[in-house]
Amino acid sequence: MPSVSSRGQLRMNDARAALDFAVALAGCARVADAVEVFHGLVDLLGAEAMIVSRSGCWGSGGSFELADPQIYNPDLLGAVGRGWRDHPFIPSDLRGPREQALRLSDAAWAGWRGGALFSEFYRPLGMGRELSAQLAWSPGSSCCIAFHRSGRDFGEREGALLQLLVPHLRAARARAVAPPPRAERHLGAAELAPRLGITPREAEVLALLAAGRANKEIAGDLGISPHTVVRHTESIYRKLDVHNRAAATRIALGG
Repeated sequence: MPSVSSRGQLRMNDARAALDFAVALAGCARVADAVEVFHGLVDLLGAEAMIVSRSGCWGSGGSFELADPQIYNPDLLGAVGRGWRDHPFIPSDLRGPREQALRLSDAAWAGWRGGALFSEFYRPLGMGRELSAQLAWSPGSSCCIAFHRSGRDFGEREGALLQLLVPHLRAARARAVAPPPRAERHLGAAELAPRLGITPREAEVLALLAAGRANKEIAGDLGISPHTVVRHTESIYRKLDVHNRAAATRIALGG
């Protein structure tokens, strides 16, 4: 598969910008700071929008770790959840690690543009150009960052710049989703409910979630079904105005 990433395409000022970005990202003590730095990539790559998604769990509603809701509205995110199999790269990303940054135009299969994903996501988004890189992979799960824009396609310079930054982006994301140290995991559900404005049962779920317990383990601990755990988790996210486990844990821990 062709790749847009060629370090020879980078100019000196691009290399300096990449170094400045990597230094800024490494210096982030809080996840919120890292998220802000991440968003700086939009300007650095000449994109109009950016999304970070995890595509191993679409059957349970999908997972979007970073997505501006004013751009990627629920209808668009739902279209990705339904139609990800039409994407030229996501299915292969689930099968194994991808080392290269790629454009949609690098795809050999041009017919995907006639599918539901293009008509329900890319066309209403108004940005048919995409440059993406894989941030994490494990069997059955892939996390990718994708940049979108309208007009001209991403070029070799943007691909090379993203490729250079991929190791730093992967490391930053790994830090963001890592569970807190065991010494920080002693949370009482009784104090979480009044402090965060959630129900007592949601507080129990959040305390276990913050302790690094998987949904199946939480279900066993509380004597409820995994589906009910998912329902409580979605309610917790909505009330705390977060979109993932790491962000909910930070709030639970007072971060």
